[in-house]
Amino acid sequence: MVGHNGTWEGSRWVWQVNWRREPFVHEVKSVNTLLEMFQGLQIFSSKQDHWRWICDKDGVFSVKSAYLWLQRSLSGELRYSSDFHLVIKSVWKCKAPIKCLVFY
Repeated sequence: MVGHNGTWEGSRWVWQVNWRREPFVHEVKSVNTLLEMFQGLQIFSSKQDHWRWICDKDGVFSVKSAYLWLQRSLSGELRYSSDFHLVIKSVWKCKAPIKCLVFY
């Protein structure tokens, strides 16, 4: 939650993200991008933290909304590749337990 990753300095929120481990060298760019995205967020001290999935109008996570977001987010080259569509179709049709699908 937001409240565990920063502090208020007067009326200004200051991010102090505590990672479970230090980011690897190849992760630093992504971490910095994430922190830059955080800077654009407006935090209110008068409101309580809550989870909300922004890819759904009701704020509720679903696999369908995540799938649609993934499709929209991918670069055009990958989105239209036949390999991408084959992988997605095979994941939905696979009868293996979900924990095993990551090795598919």
